Formats: sequence, C-alpha cells, structure tokens
Amino acid sequence: MVVEASNRSGSLITARLALEQGREVLVLPGSIHDPLKTGCHRLIRDGACLVESADQVLETIGSLLSFQFNIDTPASDAKPQSMDGVNCLHIQLLEQIEFEPTPLDDLLSLTKLDALELAEQLTDLELQGLVLRTAEGVKRLK
Repeated sequence: MVVEASNRSGSLITARLALEQGREVLVLPGSIHDPLKTGCHRLIRDGACLVESADQVLETIGSLLSFQFNIDTPASDAKPQSMDGVNCLHIQLLEQIEFEPTPLDDLLSLTKLDALELAEQLTDLELQGLVLRTAEGVKRLK
C-alpha cells in the first residue's frame, strides 16, 4: 500500500515493480496540489487499486491470505449488538460525534470513558466506516 510517493521515489519504483509482476498494489490518493501524492496518482492511472476505506484494505488483505475479515461479527465476550453490527456503546458514542471534527478531549469529557476504552470504540467505528480520525479530532461519516 502506497500512502505517499513523489514522482521520483523509492516507493514508486517498488510499487511499479509489483504491478509489473501482477501483484496487488493499493494506493491512497490525496490532493492534486501535494507533490508527495503525484506518484500515488500516477500509480492509480497505471492500474493500482484506489483505496477509499479501511474495509477495502481489509478485503484485499483477506483475499491475499485466503480468508475474509468480517468486522461486523462480534467476539463471544462482545457487548450486546443492535442493528448492523453497531453495539449500544457505539450508538451512544456516535450521538456525541458531529459531522465536523470533535476534539478527543471533548469526547472524553462527554462520554466519561477512559482514554483506552474511547480509543477502542473509535477504532471499531472507524473500521466500520462510521467515523474518521483527523488532526482536529473525530468526525462522523454516517
């Protein structure tokens, strides 16, 4: 997976060799004005897979390893589930997250969760494509 690559980078050379060998190359696009993304965009034009979500990465890795990740399947000790694999704590947390970035400190005080539990819950929500972590905080996607 290539996240950053200028036009003359080692990442770009390695990814091109992988493409030539028929290997799966995942690329995260970025701003057209960012010089560290020009190589990424070229790889996408040359046939690399465009990555838009964590689910796409998990699906690709799962197929390469001959099994499928199922992030909606709860563990045996998981909290009770509601609809679509989102548990009650997730729903309560989502109610506190806006579509504009919410700072993590605000979420800690609003939810009364400790930092570790909040991080775990946010990771679950991010893997389900419901939230996105940014430098400014966490924002809701759905």
